[in-house]
Amino acid sequence: MMDVPSQQTSVPLSALRAGDTALVVGIAAEQMAAKRLADLGFVPGVRIKLIRRGAPCIVRIEGTRIGLGTRLQESIHTVPA
Repeated sequence: MMDVPSQQTSVPLSALRAGDTALVVGIAAEQMAAKRLADLGFVPGVRIKLIRRGAPCIVRIEGTRIGLGTRLQESIHTVPA
């Protein structure tokens, strides 16, 4: 499991609204899920934009659109960009 910063202002990806841009500050997931997210580019400091809410949500990250289920959305912690 990766550490999530103790910043009180961080929120899970699932709490963002469509159109919001945020920075990833941490991943709180089991090792395999955290590695998969990292392989997709979800690493601390990367800027993401939520295109569509729901399950799956659609996130734009570094020019690529990725669909994520509810469990993965909850594990990605962000702060507004």
